[in-house]
Amino acid sequence: MASKEPVKDIFRRMMIRHSISKTPTGILPLGSIHSVTVLLDWGESDTADTESAVRDFFGKRRCGLFIINPGPKDFTCFGRLRKRVRLSDGKSPRSEDLFISLATCSTFAEQHEAAASPARFKIGRSQTLAESYDFVMSDAPTRHNTQLEAFEAIVEHLQKIK
Repeated sequence: MASKEPVKDIFRRMMIRHSISKTPTGILPLGSIHSVTVLLDWGESDTADTESAVRDFFGKRRCGLFIINPGPKDFTCFGRLRKRVRLSDGKSPRSEDLFISLATCSTFAEQHEAAASPARFKIGRSQTLAESYDFVMSDAPTRHNTQLEAFEAIVEHLQKIK
């Protein structure tokens, strides 16, 4: 998260500390998951395919689903997602059982969303500074997985949790 703007970094760390969810987290089986928020990686080329796979998987399980798929104008000057993007109706706080970040690199927006999520189970592709994730599905050191491949691997592991 360190950048060439140390003042911004100070405010970003303060925002994350202030936003950390108080909800206890841990690994949950699929049967205990009724609502899901998925943060897509806005820099990846397979976003549409990934969104379709996410909708298909959680739709079959009748889970409430909120997908965050931000564009370049969806960030504040500090790099946080705007409220209209990160809140399901633009005003009310989200409530979810599962938060999945498919972002490949740890950005401030991803770290903030993971820390602030009220989810009881959080999955990411790399651990954040606030150590928000209960489960991390990282790429192999020699290969970069697409977010669709990462989602498919996450689904495979979710189906094994009893």
